[in-house]
Amino acid sequence: MAARPVSRMLQRVLRSSVRSCSSGAPVTQHHHGEPSRTAAEGLSRRRQFLREHGAPFSAFLTDSFGRQHSYLRISLTEKCNLRCQYCMPEEGVPLTPKADLLTTEEILTLARLFVKEGVDKIRLTGGEPLIRPDVVDIVAQLHQLEGLRTIGITTNGINLARLLPQLQKAGLSAINISLDTLVPAKFEFIVRRKGEPVWFAVEGKLCGDARSERGRAPGLRGLD
Repeated sequence: MAARPVSRMLQRVLRSSVRSCSSGAPVTQHHHGEPSRTAAEGLSRRRQFLREHGAPFSAFLTDSFGRQHSYLRISLTEKCNLRCQYCMPEEGVPLTPKADLLTTEEILTLARLFVKEGVDKIRLTGGEPLIRPDVVDIVAQLHQLEGLRTIGITTNGINLARLLPQLQKAGLSAINISLDTLVPAKFEFIVRRKGEPVWFAVEGKLCGDARSERGRAPGLRGLD
């Protein structure tokens, strides 16, 4: 007599294994021993739901959970003008041959393709992006892309005081500064470079249209 209630309970549990994600699409929870056909049917239902209820956004940049990815990071170089303790050995590292790196035209082509698919924010990173000779020109050409609302850059700030006016004029709209410390002695020890912490060199120039989004500093044992 107890078999029927238990059976009905198991059926309810199995039916409840199909849930919804943030997009509203059903997500099948797979259980050990379930036949692969069940998983395939669940995936088919999810795809059908996304096709029928998807927002007007590129399928190329929409993942299987319905999330839309509109933010692209592009590394301009793997080189850096610092040798931070937590990042790179003092003697540096082997670099990728120049022939294997993206050219300026390839970077702009990729950016153009992604913006057409729905990307509206691009951040330029490295290495240290501000040591690339044509970084200002890259920003200026990105600024011409229709639909791109934000051009950001992540930098250690060493070259920022010199380049910031040109970058602002070219269309840079956001800056992320990696700031390890405000203490000169600690700065020299961490980055293996003599000089004052970069903040003192750039704080008076962070004005106008380019905004400083945030400072970023890793935690180091014995130095924080």
